[in-house]
Amino acid sequence: GWLQTFYGGGQVLGLLLAGLTTGPVLRTGFLLAAGITIAAIIPAIFMRSNPRTIRLTRPVLKTPSRHAEVSAGSPQSFYHHLNAAALRHAFRSFVSPLGIFLAAWLISFAGAAAFFSLYPVLMKSGVDPALSSVGFAVAATIGLFVYAPAGHWSGRFGAMRVLNGALTIRVLAFVVLILLGTFALSNRGWMALGGFGFVVIAWSLLSVAGTEITAQFSKDHEGEGLGLFNASTAIAGVVGAVVGGWVAGRWGYQVVPVLGIIGSAMGILLMWVVTRMARKNETVKEEG
Repeated sequence: GWLQTFYGGGQVLGLLLAGLTTGPVLRTGFLLAAGITIAAIIPAIFMRSNPRTIRLTRPVLKTPSRHAEVSAGSPQSFYHHLNAAALRHAFRSFVSPLGIFLAAWLISFAGAAAFFSLYPVLMKSGVDPALSSVGFAVAATIGLFVYAPAGHWSGRFGAMRVLNGALTIRVLAFVVLILLGTFALSNRGWMALGGFGFVVIAWSLLSVAGTEITAQFSKDHEGEGLGLFNASTAIAGVVGAVVGGWVAGRWGYQVVPVLGIIGSAMGILLMWVVTRMARKNETVKEEG
C-alpha cells in the first residue's frame, strides 16, 4: 500500500511539473525529467542492501543440461522435452481461474491503455495541455485516498465485486467521453476532464482488487501469480499503446475511447466466467 501511495505521489508531482513546463519550448520539461531521474539515483545508492554471501541454487528441471561447458548456466542450456505431461500442465494453467482472470485483466487494461497513451492529444481540441496535466494530477491525488477504502471494500464485499464495479465505472466514463466528443456542448472540456478523472480513480480500485484476486487464485504460488499479474499489466500497456495508435491513425482519435469500452466490457464478461469457474472448482473440492 505504501509503495502504491508513493508511486502515485510521484506521478502527481510529475504531472504538476508537466503542467508548469508545458509550452512552445519542450526542452525544459525534458531536462527536468532527466534531472529528477538522475537525482533518484543518489538515495538509491545509499539504500541498496546486498547480502554478504550470495547463494546460487541450480534450478530443478526435469531435463537438465547434458553439457558441462562454461555457459551451462545460461537459459539456453536448459530445456524441457515437449511431452503430453507438459502440454497438459500448460493447458490446465491457461483454463484455470487464474489464467482466465489474467486474460480478462490484460484485455480490460489494454483498452484503457490505448486511451491513456493518447490522452494529451485526445484532450487537446477542448483542453489545454497544461490543464490536462493538472487535471490528471488532481485525479491521481484523489486516487491516493481510494487505496485504503478499496482494501476495506474488497474485504467486506469481495474483491471481484470491487473490480467489476471499477470496470463498470470505466465503461460509463468512456461512454461520457464519446458523447462529449460527438456533441458540441458548452464547457465540454471541463466535463471531459471529469469523465477522465473517473477513469483514473477507478485504477485504485482495480489495482487493489486485482492484486487480491491474483493472490486468491494462486494460494500455493503467490509470488509466481503476482509476477504473471505484473507481466500481463506491462503487456497490456504495450498492446494498448500500439493498437490505440493504429486505430487513431486509421479511423481517427474519436474511436479510441471505444477501445476502452470494449476492453472494460469484455473484462466484466470474462470476470463472470472466472467467478463461475472458481465456484465450480470449490464445489468439486467440497464434494471430493
